[in-house]
Parts: sequence; C-alpha cells; structure tokens
Amino acid sequence: MWRCRDWYTNRCLDANAQRQVYTGACGSSYQVWWIQYVGSYIQLHHRATGFCLDSNANGIVYTNPCDANNGYQLWRRIAPRAAPA
Repeated sequence: MWRCRDWYTNRCLDANAQRQVYTGACGSSYQVWWIQYVGSYIQLHHRATGFCLDSNANGIVYTNPCDANNGYQLWRRIAPRAAPA
C-alpha cells in the first residue's frame, strides 16, 4: 500500500466515492493506493473504493472501475526533478 505525495506541495493523491481525484493534506485513509504491474506500466488501485486512477484525452483525472486494457489507466513511474528552492 502506498501514498503518492506531490514532490512540490507535499500533499497526497486523494479520491472520494464520487470518483473525484485531487490532492489533500496527507493522513486520510482515502489516500491509500496499491500498485498492479501491467507489463512495463503500473495501474494505481484506490484502496477505499476499489477503483483505479483513470484519465481521458483532455488530461482530466478521476477513478473508474479497473480495466488493465484501458490505456488511460496505465501509468509510468518517473524520477522527480529537484525540489524547489
């Protein structure tokens, strides 16, 4: 289980039962995610709702039922840049 913390704001990736995704002060049980590997990608599963992090062609993020064949639910981990001064 993981919390995804924003490098610059120190806030955690959060979601709710209405499938909205946002960041919030870290500590909520709605900020716990687990990773499933799908080839060279990862799929982020939201522990509280069972949905996965999803997006669309406009860059909007939300959660939806998990589907490993949905490319909008497949993510890559990248190294962060240096934190702001």
